[in-house]
Amino acid sequence: MKRNLIAKFTTLATACVALFSVMTGTAPMGVYADSSTDNHHDTISETEAMTEMLNEFGFSSLNDFAEQSLRSFNPYNYISSIHDMNGDHSITALDAQLVLNYVKGHNPYEYDYQCLDVDGNLVVNEADVSIYLQFAIYALVHPELNNTGFSLGSGLAPSSATESRTYVKHDFSTGSAPSTTDVVYTINSNGTITYESNPWLDPNFHPTDYTINDNNIQTENFRTSPFTRVQDTRVVRCSGTGFIIGEHTIITNAHCVYGSGGYNISSDVCAFTFNSNNEPVRHDLTVVSYYVPMAYIDPSYSDIDLNLTDDLIHAYHDYAIIVVSEDLTSYGKFECGIPLESLANSTITSNTVSYGFPQDGTVLPDGTFVNGVCQVKEEGVIYRKYTVSSSGGVDSFARGYWIKTTSTQASKTGMSGAPIVLNSVVINNNTITCDETVIGISRSGPSSRGCSIVRPILQFIYGNEILDDQVDIL
Repeated sequence: MKRNLIAKFTTLATACVALFSVMTGTAPMGVYADSSTDNHHDTISETEAMTEMLNEFGFSSLNDFAEQSLRSFNPYNYISSIHDMNGDHSITALDAQLVLNYVKGHNPYEYDYQCLDVDGNLVVNEADVSIYLQFAIYALVHPELNNTGFSLGSGLAPSSATESRTYVKHDFSTGSAPSTTDVVYTINSNGTITYESNPWLDPNFHPTDYTINDNNIQTENFRTSPFTRVQDTRVVRCSGTGFIIGEHTIITNAHCVYGSGGYNISSDVCAFTFNSNNEPVRHDLTVVSYYVPMAYIDPSYSDIDLNLTDDLIHAYHDYAIIVVSEDLTSYGKFECGIPLESLANSTITSNTVSYGFPQDGTVLPDGTFVNGVCQVKEEGVIYRKYTVSSSGGVDSFARGYWIKTTSTQASKTGMSGAPIVLNSVVINNNTITCDETVIGISRSGPSSRGCSIVRPILQFIYGNEILDDQVDIL
């Protein structure tokens, strides 16, 4: 199994500490090499782990990371928003490590997720982790920063923070019918895995299919947004649309891979590149397996602590992962993050796009005929849906952020599974970038609406040991 991501992060952070010791000629305050601590043994020799973590944060080299931390990073921009995660009254690599744990879904965060949004762009993602790491490194050579006094986490975490979710792994080679060889397992809120019995071994198990039912949409003002043509190799076609999130992994809607009591085993999963004439070039992909939430198949598996109807449980679990044998690295990938509730505030403008492959015969403004091959985008703003009560009161964390547009272009068949990408937000006339973070998965319909990325979905993507074990051997 691959090295735990947290161990890789520790390797990078420790290596940066060592580098700063050399650069400054001083022993950084509050950091020491304990020979009894495994994390300090292989600091420089773990080249692979170092490279992977540097790539994770978009740096070409360790020196590049260090130079940017010292020369272009201004820690005073974050004094009021950064929090002391471990309660030691300072910001160190340990705080950054904890934030990475939360962002990757490995550990539940017990406070308001606003505390994790250190850059103030209303989405919790790896950019926040990078800021914590840079702040910690900067403080090593400017220890006066840690005399500022930092707030601890506060406020109540959303109810989704403590949910466990059960999944089924279906081997593509076994055919469309659910199989007795399917692996059913639960990712618990603390990141551990529990294997469950296979319900299809029970002859009385007859899950019910639910249709997409999004009728009670809140009405709000929104912008007009026709489809426009775009080319993004990170977006793939798979019955509907999907998007790349890892070397061998694609995420889409569950209804694109499962329905009517069985799995879609169509081979029509493909990526696209574009030639010198900007024409799409199709590349067929070989499906290995599907991962689907069991609550999508049977709502009795839902662990959502809310008073939801079965169709809403179905909607909130309408996501799935497709594993393919081909290495998708050259196509690029999207990073996912948790959107904050305040994104739906009417005083905030969210610059959001969704990419996909509509297959309804639409003609674009430039005359291009949309036939499931032409890739398009639509722009819109985020709105909120389904404010429902939980046992602890109103769920303060929206599970439904979606792009709302006035597109009149048919039903947009084929846009299911499209990424909902937050590019930037405008708050008090200030534009803050969001690093093209995926904050939701479209379910199509009259406007691009679907399930938002909540912590259990981050766990499914980044903290899924069953998935990691399979990808490791591909």
